[in-house]
Amino acid sequence: MLGLFLGLLACPVATPQVKAPQPTITLPSHTVRSPMARREESPRVSIVTDLLSAVVHDHLRDVDNPWAVAHALIVLGPDAKTETGERLIDGIFSRYAQPTVVGAETLIKFPAKRGRVRIEPHTDLILKALTEAGARPEMAVLVQGDSLTLEALYRNSLWQTDQQISDYDDIPWTLQAIAGWAEPDLSWRNHQGQEMTLDAMTHAVANKLQEETAFLRVDDGVPLQKRGQGIFKYTCGGAHLAQGVAYAVARGFGELEDRKTVEVSVDGWLRRLNFELKQIDAGLVSNPEYRLVLLIQRMKFLGHLVETLHKMAGMNLMQVDERVSSAAYFAEEQLLLTVMTLAEQGVFDNLSAINKKNEQMFFDVAGDAAHALRALQLARGATFTY
Repeated sequence: MLGLFLGLLACPVATPQVKAPQPTITLPSHTVRSPMARREESPRVSIVTDLLSAVVHDHLRDVDNPWAVAHALIVLGPDAKTETGERLIDGIFSRYAQPTVVGAETLIKFPAKRGRVRIEPHTDLILKALTEAGARPEMAVLVQGDSLTLEALYRNSLWQTDQQISDYDDIPWTLQAIAGWAEPDLSWRNHQGQEMTLDAMTHAVANKLQEETAFLRVDDGVPLQKRGQGIFKYTCGGAHLAQGVAYAVARGFGELEDRKTVEVSVDGWLRRLNFELKQIDAGLVSNPEYRLVLLIQRMKFLGHLVETLHKMAGMNLMQVDERVSSAAYFAEEQLLLTVMTLAEQGVFDNLSAINKKNEQMFFDVAGDAAHALRALQLARGATFTY
Protein backbone atom coordinates (compact mmCIF):
# COMPACT_ATOMS: atom_id res chain seq x y z
CA MET A 1 0.00 0.00 0.00
CA LEU A 2 2.84 2.40 0.87
CA GLY A 3 4.49 1.61 -2.45
CA LEU A 4 1.28 2.42 -4.32
CA PHE A 5 0.97 5.73 -2.45
CA LEU A 6 4.56 6.68 -3.25
CA GLY A 7 3.97 5.68 -6.85
CA LEU A 8 0.97 8.01 -7.06
CA LEU A 9 3.03 10.85 -5.67
CA ALA A 10 5.61 10.31 -8.40
CA CYS A 11 3.02 10.60 -11.17
CA PRO A 12 2.63 14.12 -12.59
CA VAL A 13 -0.76 15.68 -11.95
CA ALA A 14 -2.56 16.63 -15.17
CA THR A 15 -3.44 20.33 -15.33
CA PRO A 16 -5.95 21.87 -17.71
CA GLN A 17 -4.27 23.39 -20.74
CA VAL A 18 -4.92 27.11 -21.01
CA LYS A 19 -5.59 28.12 -24.61
CA ALA A 20 -6.74 31.42 -26.00
CA PRO A 21 -9.85 31.34 -28.20
CA GLN A 22 -9.03 30.61 -31.83
CA PRO A 23 -12.02 31.81 -33.85
CA THR A 24 -12.26 31.78 -37.61
CA ILE A 25 -12.42 35.47 -38.50
CA THR A 26 -15.35 36.37 -40.76
CA LEU A 27 -15.32 39.97 -41.95
CA PRO A 28 -18.47 41.98 -42.66
CA SER A 29 -19.53 41.62 -46.29
CA HIS A 30 -22.76 43.61 -46.73
CA THR A 31 -22.06 47.17 -47.90
CA VAL A 32 -25.19 49.27 -47.73
CA ARG A 33 -26.53 52.80 -47.36
CA SER A 34 -29.59 54.04 -45.57
CA PRO A 35 -32.74 53.98 -47.73
CA MET A 36 -33.70 57.25 -46.03
CA ALA A 37 -30.55 59.04 -47.21
CA ARG A 38 -30.98 62.27 -49.15
CA ARG A 39 -28.33 62.97 -51.77
CA GLU A 40 -29.04 66.65 -52.42
CA GLU A 41 -26.58 69.10 -50.96
CA SER A 42 -27.26 72.46 -49.39
CA PRO A 43 -24.99 75.26 -48.18
CA ARG A 44 -26.04 74.61 -44.59
CA VAL A 45 -25.15 70.91 -44.76
CA SER A 46 -21.76 71.76 -46.24
CA ILE A 47 -21.09 74.38 -43.56
CA VAL A 48 -22.02 72.03 -40.73
CA THR A 49 -20.07 69.05 -42.04
CA ASP A 50 -17.03 71.29 -42.55
CA LEU A 51 -17.34 72.53 -38.97
CA LEU A 52 -17.61 69.03 -37.56
CA SER A 53 -14.83 67.70 -39.80
CA ALA A 54 -12.54 70.42 -38.46
CA VAL A 55 -13.29 69.30 -34.89
CA VAL A 56 -12.37 65.71 -35.77
CA HIS A 57 -9.17 66.71 -37.57
CA ASP A 58 -8.05 69.27 -35.01
CA HIS A 59 -9.02 67.58 -31.73
CA LEU A 60 -9.58 63.84 -32.21
CA ARG A 61 -6.32 62.84 -33.91
CA ASP A 62 -4.23 63.17 -30.78
CA VAL A 63 -2.55 59.79 -30.20
CA ASP A 64 -2.01 60.76 -26.58
CA ASN A 65 -5.81 60.66 -26.26
CA PRO A 66 -6.84 57.15 -27.36
CA TRP A 67 -10.51 57.76 -26.51
CA ALA A 68 -10.49 60.62 -29.01
CA VAL A 69 -8.74 58.52 -31.65
CA ALA A 70 -11.39 55.81 -31.33
CA HIS A 71 -14.01 58.39 -32.31
CA ALA A 72 -11.89 59.73 -35.16
CA LEU A 73 -11.33 56.28 -36.69
CA ILE A 74 -15.05 55.71 -37.27
CA VAL A 75 -15.23 58.92 -39.30
CA LEU A 76 -11.80 58.90 -40.97
CA GLY A 77 -11.13 55.17 -41.44
CA PRO A 78 -8.29 52.89 -40.30
CA ASP A 79 -5.57 54.57 -42.37
CA ALA A 80 -6.05 58.02 -40.83
CA LYS A 81 -2.84 59.75 -39.77
CA THR A 82 -1.70 62.50 -37.45
CA GLU A 83 -0.30 65.79 -38.70
CA THR A 84 3.19 64.24 -38.58
CA GLY A 85 2.14 61.26 -40.71
CA GLU A 86 1.93 58.66 -37.96
CA ARG A 87 -0.98 56.28 -38.40
CA LEU A 88 -3.48 56.80 -35.59
CA ILE A 89 -3.77 53.09 -34.94
CA ASP A 90 0.01 52.73 -34.62
CA GLY A 91 0.12 55.68 -32.24
CA ILE A 92 -2.38 54.40 -29.70
CA PHE A 93 -1.10 50.80 -29.77
CA SER A 94 2.54 51.75 -29.29
CA ARG A 95 1.66 54.11 -26.43
CA TYR A 96 -1.18 52.42 -24.57
CA ALA A 97 -1.71 48.78 -25.56
CA GLN A 98 -0.37 46.09 -23.23
CA PRO A 99 0.71 42.52 -24.04
CA THR A 100 -0.98 39.77 -22.03
CA VAL A 101 0.08 36.12 -22.08
CA VAL A 102 -2.59 33.43 -22.36
CA GLY A 103 -1.13 29.95 -22.39
CA ALA A 104 1.72 30.07 -24.86
CA GLU A 105 0.42 33.08 -26.79
CA THR A 106 0.68 36.82 -26.46
CA LEU A 107 -2.57 38.74 -26.87
CA ILE A 108 -3.29 42.49 -26.55
CA LYS A 109 -5.34 44.45 -24.06
CA PHE A 110 -6.02 48.11 -23.26
CA PRO A 111 -6.42 49.39 -19.69
CA ALA A 112 -9.41 51.55 -18.83
CA LYS A 113 -7.08 54.46 -18.12
CA ARG A 114 -3.51 55.38 -17.33
CA GLY A 115 -3.24 58.11 -14.76
CA ARG A 116 -5.63 60.82 -15.92
CA VAL A 117 -5.68 59.59 -19.52
CA ARG A 118 -8.92 57.91 -20.54
CA ILE A 119 -8.23 54.93 -22.74
CA GLU A 120 -11.29 52.68 -22.63
CA PRO A 121 -13.99 54.09 -20.35
CA HIS A 122 -16.09 51.34 -21.93
CA THR A 123 -14.62 47.87 -22.38
CA ASP A 124 -13.60 47.16 -25.98
CA LEU A 125 -14.31 50.73 -27.11
CA ILE A 126 -11.15 50.69 -29.25
CA LEU A 127 -11.83 47.25 -30.74
CA LYS A 128 -15.38 48.30 -31.57
CA ALA A 129 -14.05 51.41 -33.32
CA LEU A 130 -11.51 49.34 -35.27
CA THR A 131 -14.05 46.81 -36.51
CA GLU A 132 -16.58 49.51 -37.40
CA ALA A 133 -13.94 51.60 -39.17
CA GLY A 134 -12.98 48.72 -41.44
CA ALA A 135 -9.60 47.79 -39.95
CA ARG A 136 -8.45 44.29 -40.83
CA PRO A 137 -7.49 41.71 -38.19
CA GLU A 138 -4.15 40.96 -39.85
CA MET A 139 -2.98 44.58 -39.50
CA ALA A 140 0.37 44.58 -37.68
CA VAL A 141 0.92 46.82 -34.66
CA LEU A 142 3.77 47.34 -32.23
CA VAL A 143 2.97 46.67 -28.58
CA GLN A 144 5.83 47.48 -26.23
CA GLY A 145 8.28 46.64 -28.99
CA ASP A 146 6.63 43.38 -30.10
CA SER A 147 4.95 43.02 -33.49
CA LEU A 148 1.44 41.62 -33.08
CA THR A 149 -1.80 41.89 -35.04
CA LEU A 150 -5.22 43.32 -34.33
CA GLU A 151 -6.53 39.76 -34.17
CA ALA A 152 -4.68 39.44 -30.85
CA LEU A 153 -6.85 42.24 -29.44
CA TYR A 154 -9.99 40.51 -30.73
CA ARG A 155 -9.03 37.17 -29.22
CA ASN A 156 -8.33 38.82 -25.88
CA SER A 157 -11.82 40.31 -25.92
CA LEU A 158 -13.26 36.82 -26.30
CA TRP A 159 -10.98 35.50 -23.56
CA GLN A 160 -11.90 38.22 -21.05
CA THR A 161 -15.67 38.36 -21.64
CA ASP A 162 -17.68 36.91 -18.78
CA GLN A 163 -20.69 34.70 -19.31
CA GLN A 164 -22.64 36.58 -16.66
CA ILE A 165 -23.18 40.16 -17.81
CA SER A 166 -22.77 42.49 -14.86
CA ASP A 167 -22.96 45.86 -16.61
CA TYR A 168 -25.37 46.34 -19.49
CA ASP A 169 -24.17 49.91 -19.95
CA ASP A 170 -20.68 48.56 -20.70
CA ILE A 171 -21.40 45.42 -22.73
CA PRO A 172 -22.69 47.06 -25.99
CA TRP A 173 -19.16 47.97 -27.14
CA THR A 174 -17.98 44.40 -26.54
CA LEU A 175 -21.03 42.94 -28.28
CA GLN A 176 -20.56 45.00 -31.42
CA ALA A 177 -16.78 44.50 -31.39
CA ILE A 178 -17.06 40.72 -31.21
CA ALA A 179 -19.88 40.60 -33.77
CA GLY A 180 -17.77 42.66 -36.17
CA TRP A 181 -15.35 39.83 -36.98
CA ALA A 182 -17.40 36.85 -35.81
CA GLU A 183 -17.85 33.62 -37.70
CA PRO A 184 -21.38 32.16 -37.90
CA ASP A 185 -22.40 30.33 -34.71
CA LEU A 186 -19.35 31.69 -32.89
CA SER A 187 -18.56 29.87 -29.64
CA TRP A 188 -15.48 29.91 -27.40
CA ARG A 189 -14.17 29.33 -23.88
CA ASN A 190 -13.40 32.35 -21.74
CA HIS A 191 -10.85 32.90 -18.96
CA GLN A 192 -13.09 31.07 -16.49
CA GLY A 193 -13.35 28.03 -18.74
CA GLN A 194 -16.99 28.79 -19.49
CA GLU A 195 -18.48 27.92 -22.86
CA MET A 196 -19.64 31.12 -24.54
CA THR A 197 -21.77 31.74 -27.62
CA LEU A 198 -22.39 35.01 -29.40
CA ASP A 199 -26.01 33.99 -29.90
CA ALA A 200 -26.53 33.83 -26.14
CA MET A 201 -24.74 37.11 -25.51
CA THR A 202 -26.77 38.88 -28.21
CA HIS A 203 -30.03 37.47 -26.86
CA ALA A 204 -29.21 38.57 -23.30
CA VAL A 205 -28.44 42.14 -24.36
CA ALA A 206 -31.50 42.24 -26.64
CA ASN A 207 -33.65 41.19 -23.68
CA LYS A 208 -32.18 44.03 -21.64
CA LEU A 209 -32.93 46.49 -24.47
CA GLN A 210 -36.53 45.26 -24.53
CA GLU A 211 -36.79 45.57 -20.76
CA GLU A 212 -35.31 49.06 -20.57
CA THR A 213 -37.52 50.44 -23.36
CA ALA A 214 -40.79 48.78 -22.30
CA PHE A 215 -42.14 51.95 -20.64
CA LEU A 216 -41.78 53.83 -23.94
CA ARG A 217 -44.22 51.42 -25.57
CA VAL A 218 -46.94 51.92 -22.95
CA ASP A 219 -49.60 54.31 -24.25
CA ASP A 220 -51.61 54.95 -21.08
CA GLY A 221 -52.31 58.59 -21.72
CA VAL A 222 -49.84 59.67 -19.04
CA PRO A 223 -47.25 62.19 -20.32
CA LEU A 224 -43.73 60.80 -20.60
CA GLN A 225 -41.41 61.82 -17.79
CA LYS A 226 -37.64 61.54 -17.51
CA ARG A 227 -36.59 60.35 -14.07
CA GLY A 228 -33.45 58.38 -14.89
CA GLN A 229 -35.54 55.28 -15.52
CA GLY A 230 -34.97 52.55 -18.09
CA ILE A 231 -33.08 53.54 -21.20
CA PHE A 232 -32.68 57.11 -19.92
CA LYS A 233 -29.99 56.02 -17.47
CA TYR A 234 -27.70 54.60 -20.16
CA THR A 235 -24.68 56.29 -21.73
CA CYS A 236 -25.70 58.57 -24.61
CA GLY A 237 -29.36 57.88 -23.89
CA GLY A 238 -28.98 54.18 -24.68
CA ALA A 239 -27.93 54.72 -28.30
CA HIS A 240 -24.95 52.40 -27.93
CA LEU A 241 -27.11 49.71 -26.32
CA ALA A 242 -29.49 49.91 -29.30
CA GLN A 243 -26.70 50.05 -31.89
CA GLY A 244 -24.80 47.13 -30.35
CA VAL A 245 -27.83 44.87 -30.37
CA ALA A 246 -28.88 46.00 -33.85
CA TYR A 247 -25.44 45.30 -35.32
CA ALA A 248 -25.15 41.82 -33.79
CA VAL A 249 -28.68 40.91 -34.90
CA ALA A 250 -28.00 42.21 -38.42
CA ARG A 251 -24.90 40.00 -38.53
CA GLY A 252 -27.15 37.01 -37.82
CA PHE A 253 -26.69 36.46 -34.08
CA GLY A 254 -29.22 36.05 -31.29
CA GLU A 255 -32.66 34.44 -31.37
CA LEU A 256 -35.51 34.97 -33.82
CA GLU A 257 -37.38 37.30 -31.47
CA ASP A 258 -34.36 39.60 -31.12
CA ARG A 259 -34.94 41.08 -34.55
CA LYS A 260 -38.45 42.03 -33.47
CA THR A 261 -37.00 43.63 -30.34
CA VAL A 262 -34.85 45.87 -32.50
CA GLU A 263 -37.73 46.72 -34.82
CA VAL A 264 -40.12 47.78 -32.06
CA SER A 265 -37.41 49.83 -30.34
CA VAL A 266 -37.77 52.36 -33.17
CA ASP A 267 -41.11 53.48 -31.75
CA GLY A 268 -39.35 54.43 -28.55
CA TRP A 269 -36.85 56.61 -30.40
CA LEU A 270 -39.63 58.37 -32.28
CA ARG A 271 -41.57 58.98 -29.07
CA ARG A 272 -38.45 60.40 -27.42
CA LEU A 273 -37.68 62.80 -30.27
CA ASN A 274 -40.28 65.49 -29.55
CA PHE A 275 -40.25 64.78 -25.81
CA GLU A 276 -36.51 65.29 -25.34
CA LEU A 277 -36.33 68.34 -27.59
CA LYS A 278 -39.25 69.88 -25.72
CA GLN A 279 -37.48 69.32 -22.40
CA ILE A 280 -34.16 70.71 -23.59
CA ASP A 281 -35.72 73.72 -25.28
CA ALA A 282 -37.79 74.51 -22.19
CA GLY A 283 -34.57 74.45 -20.21
CA LEU A 284 -32.94 76.88 -22.64
CA VAL A 285 -35.72 79.36 -21.85
CA SER A 286 -36.01 78.83 -18.10
CA ASN A 287 -32.31 78.32 -17.34
CA PRO A 288 -30.29 80.39 -19.81
CA GLU A 289 -27.21 80.05 -17.59
CA TYR A 290 -27.06 76.39 -18.69
CA ARG A 291 -27.40 77.24 -22.36
CA LEU A 292 -24.09 75.70 -23.42
CA VAL A 293 -24.62 72.46 -21.52
CA LEU A 294 -28.15 72.09 -22.91
CA LEU A 295 -27.05 72.76 -26.49
CA ILE A 296 -24.34 70.11 -26.16
CA GLN A 297 -26.96 67.71 -24.83
CA ARG A 298 -29.16 68.57 -27.81
CA MET A 299 -26.33 67.72 -30.23
CA LYS A 300 -25.60 64.49 -28.34
CA PHE A 301 -29.18 63.27 -28.47
CA LEU A 302 -29.88 64.25 -32.08
CA GLY A 303 -26.55 63.02 -33.43
CA HIS A 304 -26.92 59.60 -31.82
CA LEU A 305 -30.59 59.39 -32.84
CA VAL A 306 -29.95 60.18 -36.52
CA GLU A 307 -26.98 57.80 -36.55
CA THR A 308 -29.01 55.00 -34.97
CA LEU A 309 -32.00 55.36 -37.30
CA HIS A 310 -29.89 55.37 -40.48
CA LYS A 311 -27.82 52.40 -39.34
CA MET A 312 -30.91 50.38 -38.50
CA ALA A 313 -32.56 51.37 -41.80
CA GLY A 314 -29.46 50.41 -43.77
CA MET A 315 -29.29 47.02 -42.05
CA ASN A 316 -32.99 46.44 -42.89
CA LEU A 317 -33.95 46.22 -39.23
CA MET A 318 -37.01 48.42 -39.43
CA GLN A 319 -39.81 49.33 -41.78
CA VAL A 320 -39.07 52.66 -43.43
CA ASP A 321 -42.37 54.43 -43.88
CA GLU A 322 -43.46 58.06 -44.04
CA ARG A 323 -43.66 58.33 -40.26
CA VAL A 324 -40.09 57.11 -39.72
CA SER A 325 -38.51 58.98 -42.61
CA SER A 326 -40.25 62.24 -41.64
CA ALA A 327 -38.96 61.88 -38.09
CA ALA A 328 -35.44 61.18 -39.36
CA TYR A 329 -35.50 64.26 -41.62
CA PHE A 330 -36.82 66.43 -38.80
CA ALA A 331 -34.09 65.17 -36.45
CA GLU A 332 -31.47 65.86 -39.11
CA GLU A 333 -32.69 69.43 -39.59
CA GLN A 334 -32.69 69.97 -35.84
CA LEU A 335 -29.14 68.58 -35.64
CA LEU A 336 -27.98 71.04 -38.30
CA LEU A 337 -29.63 73.89 -36.41
CA THR A 338 -28.03 72.83 -33.13
CA VAL A 339 -24.52 72.61 -34.58
CA MET A 340 -24.91 76.01 -36.22
CA THR A 341 -26.04 77.49 -32.91
CA LEU A 342 -23.05 76.01 -31.09
CA ALA A 343 -20.78 77.43 -33.78
CA GLU A 344 -22.32 80.86 -33.33
CA GLN A 345 -21.51 80.56 -29.61
CA GLY A 346 -17.84 80.01 -30.55
CA VAL A 347 -17.74 76.55 -28.99
CA PHE A 348 -15.83 74.84 -31.77
CA ASP A 349 -13.30 77.67 -32.01
CA ASN A 350 -12.54 77.46 -28.28
CA LEU A 351 -12.27 73.71 -27.72
CA SER A 352 -8.65 73.87 -26.61
CA ALA A 353 -9.51 76.44 -23.95
CA ILE A 354 -12.56 74.40 -22.91
CA ASN A 355 -10.34 71.32 -22.53
CA LYS A 356 -8.08 73.14 -20.07
CA LYS A 357 -10.99 74.36 -17.94
CA ASN A 358 -13.51 71.53 -18.23
CA GLU A 359 -12.21 68.25 -19.62
CA GLN A 360 -15.59 66.54 -19.47
CA MET A 361 -17.19 69.29 -21.54
CA PHE A 362 -14.39 68.92 -24.09
CA PHE A 363 -15.03 65.18 -24.31
CA ASP A 364 -18.75 65.79 -24.73
CA VAL A 365 -18.34 68.37 -27.49
CA ALA A 366 -15.59 66.58 -29.41
CA GLY A 367 -17.03 63.08 -29.11
CA ASP A 368 -20.56 64.16 -29.93
CA ALA A 369 -19.26 66.17 -32.88
CA ALA A 370 -17.84 62.94 -34.29
CA HIS A 371 -21.17 61.15 -33.83
CA ALA A 372 -23.02 64.09 -35.38
CA LEU A 373 -20.68 64.07 -38.37
CA ARG A 374 -21.12 60.34 -38.84
CA ALA A 375 -24.89 60.77 -38.58
CA LEU A 376 -24.90 63.44 -41.30
CA GLN A 377 -22.65 61.32 -43.51
CA LEU A 378 -25.10 58.41 -43.25
CA ALA A 379 -28.03 60.78 -43.81
CA ARG A 380 -26.37 61.92 -47.04
CA GLY A 381 -25.76 58.43 -48.44
CA ALA A 382 -22.44 57.29 -47.00
CA THR A 383 -22.10 53.51 -47.15
CA PHE A 384 -21.18 51.21 -44.30
CA THR A 385 -20.51 47.49 -44.03
CA TYR A 386 -21.93 44.90 -41.69
